[in-house]
Amino acid sequence: MNQWILAPFPFFESSKIKWIVSIVFGLFIFLFLLTFQPFGISEVYPNKLLYLAGFGLITTLILIISLVVLPLILPQFFENQKWNVVKQILLLLINTLVIAGINYEYSHRFLSAIHIQTPNY
Repeated sequence: MNQWILAPFPFFESSKIKWIVSIVFGLFIFLFLLTFQPFGISEVYPNKLLYLAGFGLITTLILIISLVVLPLILPQFFENQKWNVVKQILLLLINTLVIAGINYEYSHRFLSAIHIQTPNY
């Protein structure tokens, strides 16, 4: 198990790829929410596109911070030769938790501002 978790894992080397990945993930989130409208999104009538674009923008910004900005601030931690599976899992987990937390707060504030109650899940 230790050998697998400490195995080398390629980190994005190209800044262009990091930007593309960040933007594509944000766009995917926006399109997914627009298409399937889970979590009571179908109940949001005014400014639905703006509301959903916010989720995509949050995802894009968090990924830009973690893939572009943090490697500039902490180059030793993100060094490609030392990047491994455990660091990748940790980065994905942190990204997921931060995005979920900020999306939760964004949703709460946006829906409160337009006075819409969503069902409790």
